Amino acid sequence: MTQPLAIERRGAVAILRMQDPATRNALTDAMKAALAEAVAGLEADPELRAVVLTGTGAAFSSGGDLKGMLARHRAAGGAGESAESIAGRFEVLHGWLRRLRDLPVPVISAVNGVAYGAGFGLALTADIVLASEEARFCASFCKLGAVPDFNLFCTLPRMAGVQRARMMFLTGREIGAREAEAWGIVMEVIPAATLEERAIAMAEALALASPRAVRWTKQVTGRAFDLDGEALLAAEAEAQADCLTSAYHLDALDRFTRKLPPLFPGA
Repeated sequence: MTQPLAIERRGAVAILRMQDPATRNALTDAMKAALAEAVAGLEADPELRAVVLTGTGAAFSSGGDLKGMLARHRAAGGAGESAESIAGRFEVLHGWLRRLRDLPVPVISAVNGVAYGAGFGLALTADIVLASEEARFCASFCKLGAVPDFNLFCTLPRMAGVQRARMMFLTGREIGAREAEAWGIVMEVIPAATLEERAIAMAEALALASPRAVRWTKQVTGRAFDLDGEALLAAEAEAQADCLTSAYHLDALDRFTRKLPPLFPGA
């Protein structure tokens, strides 16, 4: 039986490919378990410097496993699955999703096709979102009498603004890659044939950056909407004091003054 998630390593870059064409890479129990296991492995890898997350076929991820949800409700009897059972599943989900979000390395989503519902949320968990010209995004939860999950309440309003996020949440409207780019949801739109190549090239370039500076940058920007100006200045000072005493920084300064090629030329 084909595994729902393939993991490839190219030097310091890990590439995660969702590969379940029968469900269009839906977030089935098997897919979520595979992603959770992969994240645990990435957390424990001291050589990791960047991650690419993508799908295969016509979908990045079609979202929640609706057949599985219906089966759980039927198995629970007439009243359906209990609120306590659902809350327990979300506790597990949020555990690995939070760890994916907080990996101390750049995470790039390469959205190759549809990213619906929970798949939309998974895509936006990355630090940088790239999309093929065929990508489509939809927060389709309202069509099932549900609310957004997979952290979309946090990510989408910050990226697209509250009004656009509410419009997508309340109407279930689908948007294409170019509109998502214009709204700030997608960083770049790339021809489908070269999407993964572009994402991996970006990841390989970012892998040359200071691991300490990357970790601090993710931590502080992740709290930029939650902290006030003074708290952010304090975080800036703490982060910079740590980075400017690192061997990486001292080597970079030495290379710059001696006109040697930089350790990290940029991505």
